[in-house]
Amino acid sequence: MPSPSSPFLALPPELRNAIYEQYVLAEGGYVYNFELGKLCAANDPEHPVDLALVYTCTQVANEMKGIALSCNVVTFRTFSSPDSDLRASRFHEIMQESDRAAADLFGSVSYSQCYKHVLDELVRVFPECQPLLQLVKAMGQTSPPLCDATQGALITSHWKGVPSVTREIVFYAIEVALKLDCPLPEEHGILAHDLLEIQSTYMPWAIPTENETAFTIKKFDQKRWGYRQTEIGKMYPFSAAAVAIKFLQHTPISTRKYLRKIVLLEDRASIAFPECHAKGLIPFCVENPFLHIERRLDLWRTMLCPFDYLYPNWLPLGNMSIDDLARWIVEAMDLFRAGMPEKSFSLVLDGEPDLEKSSQFFEFAQRYTMWQEAIEEACARKLLWTRPLCLIRKHLLYIREHFPTILRAMTNNESFPIRCNFNIDFSWNIEQIIDQNLYCSELEWVDNYHDEWSKHDYETRYKQVMKPFQPFRRWRDFYTTEYIYPTERWRYTDESIALRLHVSRFNYPEN
Repeated sequence: MPSPSSPFLALPPELRNAIYEQYVLAEGGYVYNFELGKLCAANDPEHPVDLALVYTCTQVANEMKGIALSCNVVTFRTFSSPDSDLRASRFHEIMQESDRAAADLFGSVSYSQCYKHVLDELVRVFPECQPLLQLVKAMGQTSPPLCDATQGALITSHWKGVPSVTREIVFYAIEVALKLDCPLPEEHGILAHDLLEIQSTYMPWAIPTENETAFTIKKFDQKRWGYRQTEIGKMYPFSAAAVAIKFLQHTPISTRKYLRKIVLLEDRASIAFPECHAKGLIPFCVENPFLHIERRLDLWRTMLCPFDYLYPNWLPLGNMSIDDLARWIVEAMDLFRAGMPEKSFSLVLDGEPDLEKSSQFFEFAQRYTMWQEAIEEACARKLLWTRPLCLIRKHLLYIREHFPTILRAMTNNESFPIRCNFNIDFSWNIEQIIDQNLYCSELEWVDNYHDEWSKHDYETRYKQVMKPFQPFRRWRDFYTTEYIYPTERWRYTDESIALRLHVSRFNYPEN
């Protein structure tokens, strides 16, 4: 054991610190092994980090405190395992079903007697929800009042704001209605107060235990949750952000304050609205202003892959994939409104393994989005003869609120917390679109948009872009390699894919 007269301790502090840094530095930094619950070196991810030098003496331990975390990037990946998939699929369906039921109840609130009082409270707490309230009013004028699921789902889907903010507004509207003793029906077999309990118990980025999900299903008598969509052998990953939050919650503040950089590798489509999971990281970034979180989104494996549509010749629709991209981008920008420090977070859109195709896909997104900005500007200039602007949102050429502003800033290479590792150069010009559609009605805008798409043969080009990349020659190869456990891939033949994988767990529990 070193003594005070040890030659090492006799070295100058600066030199000892340099030795400590070289000792703890791991090639590629640290990666978190979820099953072990430990940090491992990137070049040895199966074994926890060994810092035996820390235990030689008290002085060395004090001098090395926090150096390992401050010198190494800590990387988190999505996580799934055969043992966790059942609870993951259950949790995913709990979140999906409660979200749908809340949207339906919002329709009931919109036509209840306490509606005006609810609106006043919503405007006070969520000033940004004015377009949603305008949409509620406009849809009430153009369609018959409905007190069932239909109208609420239409309102929330047509608003096209930031998805997590929409959910916050909807749940808060239900909470206010209950405080006002407003009678609300049961939706999807769930009562309003049960919905609020689920929402307060689980955040989308939670990683609940098997007992917690089973208790929730039993408590609310939803026996089919988590079984209806669970395919045999299919992975149900928790997001990298959710894994990081779990780690940080179980790490003392005296330790995590030394963290300097975290990388989140979102390399698979995850459960429970993964685009909003970074909001769970805000408290940790606020307490540690030196921490920077980089979230890397694998475009091909998270949104351009055939996660649900599994026919052999399946090709994703352009507006579907672009809306997925828009949800991730607007959620990332909403982090700063929600309290994320300005320099603590960045989102990187990763186009590997085919950067050229990623650039081409992004060009389609830019063209779609340019039309949205053009029609919004035409409405602002009163050049578009139409109903209220809020009703334009229901059209396919309207993608997401604020999405054109964000995408244009990215295209113009402005300093931005969202960037790509592929080329996104594009000539952004909405004036030409406005001039070509001067004084057209909204339906004529939509028709002209589709004519423009057909004239340039974008659909054929899009299908060429979306062909599977090497080494996957078919989407089935990609899907089974990325989302099916090796021991279960024998189930996924061409025939089963053609039948859209009807091999599912329909063995609902009896209790």
